[in-house]
Amino acid sequence: AISLVIKDISVQKRIEDENRFLASIVSCSEDAIIAVDDTLSITAWNSGAERLFGYRYDEALGQKISLIHQSCYHDDYPIHERLLDGESIRQYECTRRRKNGSLVEVSITASLVYDKSGAIIGSSAIFRDISSQKHILNSHSNLNQRLHILIDNIDEVLAIIDPETHTILL
Repeated sequence: AISLVIKDISVQKRIEDENRFLASIVSCSEDAIIAVDDTLSITAWNSGAERLFGYRYDEALGQKISLIHQSCYHDDYPIHERLLDGESIRQYECTRRRKNGSLVEVSITASLVYDKSGAIIGSSAIFRDISSQKHILNSHSNLNQRLHILIDNIDEVLAIIDPETHTILL
């Protein structure tokens, strides 16, 4: 007697393909993508996190997320706790610490992570380096202040006119 068992594995294959696809997106992201469990231990650390913070995957995995907090870091209401209370974390700007001790300005978008039964098992966050943008904004603000001081000290200037629209700017 011959017995045949045929099992349709197309659904399982599709899920595996989707998981590989998503893992590839996370792995190749320029932004740092970090996940922590409910004890705030790092469970995921992509190559973007390695570049931004300077720790290799094997150095960061299993460490507490405080690894990247500056020594004076004391959020009144930590991000993970805010997520647990239902708050949405989108483009939260703050400073974090690199392995070499230098500080980096980042924008964080974070969300909770659930298991297949819907239970919360941790959180994940995307960290984007915004140091350059902050530097440009500060430079622009400083130049604007210097321009106003200069103009306030010149008696002969009556107005600054836009040459294209001929409107008075200042």
